[in-house]
Amino acid sequence: MPTLIFHASRAGCQFAIFNWLSGEDNQTYFPIPATSTAAPAALARSSAPPYAIPTPNAAYPAAVSANTNHAAGQRVAFYKGFAVTHSSSDQILVSGAVQLWGSGAHARALLDLWHQTVLANPRSRDDHALDYSFNNFTSRKELRFVSLPRAYCRYGWWPHVRPVIDHPDVPAVNMPWEPLAPEFLAKRVAQDLLIAPGESAGRSTAALESPIQPT
Repeated sequence: MPTLIFHASRAGCQFAIFNWLSGEDNQTYFPIPATSTAAPAALARSSAPPYAIPTPNAAYPAAVSANTNHAAGQRVAFYKGFAVTHSSSDQILVSGAVQLWGSGAHARALLDLWHQTVLANPRSRDDHALDYSFNNFTSRKELRFVSLPRAYCRYGWWPHVRPVIDHPDVPAVNMPWEPLAPEFLAKRVAQDLLIAPGESAGRSTAALESPIQPT
């Protein structure tokens, strides 16, 4: 049950989405095909050895344990994929499979800006257009925003995450998308507002994180 969605809506949230810059661990994992006779290229590029984690099943263990057999002892090897390690107290970088929009004036204004950005970039990813729209939205400080956790946008590259809203497939990476137009791409995310891992503990993501929690 997506209790966070219901509770956020009742509490006046105007916009909610998964934000890669929220500070939550977002390390991805990809399965090594059982028929593979060699490590995939992405594994060869990794500085870490392949990770063996349980095959997801109906139980979806809350924590990954390489020493615990699930699904009748079946195991599958995964290698480390990509991760967004920076965070921000002022910017978003989204995956838009699950979204919550309110009906307030600020939410409607952001939605209109996103629409205009998509129209100006018809061959680009709409998620990238949304990044630009939010990060350059003049009223974003007044827009009550909630960053949804991975469980609410659980893609197949997080097999160890217990899903609330499940997207078991991995998004296609070979679609013929084009980058945002240069004037949009340059402002998609403000680099000077990104916080590197281990950077000043005084800078947090609290400004973009609502205290709203599921009951």
